[in-house]
Amino acid sequence: MRLALRPFAKADLEPSYGLWRRAWAAAVPSLDMDALEPGWRHQFPAEYLPARIVLAADLDRVLAGFAIFDPARSWLDQLVVDPARQRAGVGRALMGAIRDLEAGPIEFRVMQANAGAIAFYERLGCVRLRPDASPTTGWPSWRYVWPAGRR
Repeated sequence: MRLALRPFAKADLEPSYGLWRRAWAAAVPSLDMDALEPGWRHQFPAEYLPARIVLAADLDRVLAGFAIFDPARSWLDQLVVDPARQRAGVGRALMGAIRDLEAGPIEFRVMQANAGAIAFYERLGCVRLRPDASPTTGWPSWRYVWPAGRR
C-alpha cells in the first residue's frame, strides 16, 4: 500500500463527506448521521477550507483520511480516517504532518464515546486535560493536548 499526503483539494469535498460519515458512524454508532450531514456539508467548505490547513491522505490513490488544523490556535479540528483504512498508518501520518506544522502543544477535543480515537491519541502521547463539550453539538468530550516534542 502506498500512502501519500497532500493539500486537500476542492475535488476531495464529495468523497470526504462519505468518508466523514463512515468514520463517525463507526466510531459512535448512536449518532444520527442524516441529521448531522447537512451541517457538515455547509461547515467544511464555508468555514474549514478558507481558514484552516486541510491535509488529505491517499492510500493507493484513494482518499483515506484528512486532518483539519487551525494554526492560529494550535487546534486540531478534525482527524478523520476511513474505518476500512484504520491501522494502516493514515492517522499517524496525518498527525506527523500536523506536528511538522506546529512544534508546540496542539489541543483538540475527542468525543467521550469514541474509544478508538482516545486509544489512538493516547498511544501518540497525547494527554487528557479535562472534560469538555462540543460547542456546536454539546456532546460530552475530553480536551486533550499533544505536548511539544511528541511524535
